[in-house]
Amino acid sequence: MARIPILFQPGLSLPAFLEQYGTEAQCQAALCQCHRCHHQT
Repeated sequence: MARIPILFQPGLSLPAFLEQYGTEAQCQAALCQCHRCHHQT
């Protein structure tokens, strides 16, 4: 079977991703934090 490159990228593992962003509330909080960081005046 051919190796699919997208599945072997460095970064968060699936369990780590789900732990940090697995719920809608966690995802929303991360997006709000990122938005605030990029739009500070």
